[in-house]
Amino acid sequence: MANLILKHIEDITRQRDVNLLDSSITRALIQLIQPRFVRVFQLYNRETGLAAVTTAWSDGDHVQSLADIPTDSDFEAVENLPGLKKCLEAAGAFSERDSQTRAYHHWLPVYMRGSPYASVEIVSERQLTISNRGMVEGIMGVYLNFLSLLEDSQRDGLTGLANRKAFDRSLRRLLTTVAAQDASENERRQATGRESWLAIIDVDHFKTVNDCHGHLMGDKVLIQLADIMRRSFRVQDRIFRFGGDEFVILIRQTDSRHVATSLERFRANAEGHAFDSRIGRITVSAGYAKITSNDTPTTIIGHADSSHYYAKKHGRNRVCSYDQLLAERMLE
Repeated sequence: MANLILKHIEDITRQRDVNLLDSSITRALIQLIQPRFVRVFQLYNRETGLAAVTTAWSDGDHVQSLADIPTDSDFEAVENLPGLKKCLEAAGAFSERDSQTRAYHHWLPVYMRGSPYASVEIVSERQLTISNRGMVEGIMGVYLNFLSLLEDSQRDGLTGLANRKAFDRSLRRLLTTVAAQDASENERRQATGRESWLAIIDVDHFKTVNDCHGHLMGDKVLIQLADIMRRSFRVQDRIFRFGGDEFVILIRQTDSRHVATSLERFRANAEGHAFDSRIGRITVSAGYAKITSNDTPTTIIGHADSSHYYAKKHGRNRVCSYDQLLAERMLE
């Protein structure tokens, strides 16, 4: 048993991706305590309230996981998961027995920086033994510690957004998913409105802000812009600080009209925000492109960057679409 525990600890600490980490914790719990079912949730604050996304699960035969960025259909209101709701209200582990199936449901919350971040559900035929509870607590401790390390390594220290390393990993995974979907005839027939997109945004004349008002003022602008982004996009739209004053957004399962509306909303919110009176109005420019199964990371970044460059060279404070620019013969 000791060797098996060490093997799972090694597997958990080898991961460099949160979704893969959730799969590892699921695999460890299934093999170590042999319950009927294990499920891992990530928690999100949405406009409609706290919601959960199942990122990994297993009934003992094999472990399955969420492929990439969650879509609207992946979210489930915590109100619809009574056990999870009670677990979060208690801010600690919670167990109950299902009156119909007679199975025991054990919920274990995971908190990051004082806020609910994830939860694990274990379904067993009988109450967990003292030995099994100790094992679960130990594995959950390793999970939380390594999750904190992963989160810190993939977060931009200034804005709190995901960083370039996280973007590279997310884009590769998203391209793999898009290619798999396009390989399905059914997915091709239902592709409209389910496309994936990449957008590049930066601050207009940001160098002037740094040169005239100092880098501390520039940092303050970036922090405020990051907050405006969080309010302007859906929680499942992944926002990254690419470097300097440049940001990248991965947008899943929507059409070009929604992407344009979201980016335009952010542009208007940034323009209308009351930044420090010494620097006056701040505007942004954005360009975006659809991700296809033929794209590599280099090509899709190049397409979005071309439309972003066009926006910078033709007035700034605007949003440009790569496909639209091509259709109008504005780009070669």
